[in-house]
Amino acid sequence: MPAVSVHGQVNNNILPFIHDSRISTTDYITNSISSTKKSKVPDQLSFESRNIVTIQPYQGDTILQDRFGSVLRFSSTHRNLSAYSQKPIWQGSAAGDPFVALTCGLDGAQKSGYFTIENPDKDSSLIYLSSTQKINNLKLAQRKIGQRTKSLTSYTNPQVIISSNRLIFNAREDELVLVSKKDIKLATPNWSVDVDNLITQLEALVTAMTKMLTATAIGPQPPVNLADFTKILTEIKRMKQ
Repeated sequence: MPAVSVHGQVNNNILPFIHDSRISTTDYITNSISSTKKSKVPDQLSFESRNIVTIQPYQGDTILQDRFGSVLRFSSTHRNLSAYSQKPIWQGSAAGDPFVALTCGLDGAQKSGYFTIENPDKDSSLIYLSSTQKINNLKLAQRKIGQRTKSLTSYTNPQVIISSNRLIFNAREDELVLVSKKDIKLATPNWSVDVDNLITQLEALVTAMTKMLTATAIGPQPPVNLADFTKILTEIKRMKQ
């Protein structure tokens, strides 16, 4: 099917009461059914209108915005932004590189104004897919996210960002698999952990304890290598926030 331009069109579906019609057969034509019986007045079943501010469009974007404050934007890197009232939250060096943003609950969508824009710090829930862009603003829940981790404002390789008040990953039938070529970072209010380093230090701890037990069992040798334990303890303390 050919592409249908919906640029700047907020309401893509048929609103209630636009068509006061009745059909009695099933077909493949888009028909609006607002009255189920010939003598029945059309009902407003559940829809409640809201005044929604249009999201800031950028030239070349494809935007699907609903009537309640959510939006799907297919965009790219834009270099010349002087003519726009609000600037995008993503930035890149190569014009035209793709960027996708899905946002549920745009902050400011129900406020007065001509345009609004995505705000990852205030929008309810979001998913960003980038190619070469960095994200200009996204405050993480914890100040540290492991050692030698690039910030969002400096990372320009492809990445996926998911943010909300709560995230649930539910594997109903099989495993939840987390795989990383480099490392997995875990950040809580008290700890900032590099999983690879954590397991390495735990292995070293077990090895040192094994040597201690072996030395104690075979004779009057030093029961513990104090330098090894000191190094392990130092590495573990580095993970603490």
